[in-house]
Amino acid sequence: METIRVPARIEFWDSVYGMIRSALLPWGCEEQILEQIEIAVEELFTNIVSYGYVKNSENEQKTSLKGEVVVEAEVSGDPPKATVRLIDWGVSFNPLKKADPDFQIPFDERPIGGLGIYMVKKFMDQAEYERRGDCNVITVEKQLK
Repeated sequence: METIRVPARIEFWDSVYGMIRSALLPWGCEEQILEQIEIAVEELFTNIVSYGYVKNSENEQKTSLKGEVVVEAEVSGDPPKATVRLIDWGVSFNPLKKADPDFQIPFDERPIGGLGIYMVKKFMDQAEYERRGDCNVITVEKQLK
């Protein structure tokens, strides 16, 4: 298992991206599958960075809290399956409960948000959220073959 711990800031995405690639490429992961995993993990990481460590103060302005994100990636099984886990200590929130976008509504009339989590659900074979003590843990899995 490969693990990286980074500050919860978007500029650390490249480090997470590099770790994901180094964990999955030795397994002969097809580029399309690798890209789907990367998109899903980027969306989850971005949500943690954007919303997990932000609280509303009494005057309704957003205040950033310092935080970290741990990302773990491993491949196991036959056929091989990638498992990626994101752990943070931010606000308790399950993004997987977000309703899927209503594609019957014209694009310019749809509420903002939700498309990224929809892609996570569609690209990954499995996605789970749990709150462990003071941690959010999101685990996604994808068959590599």
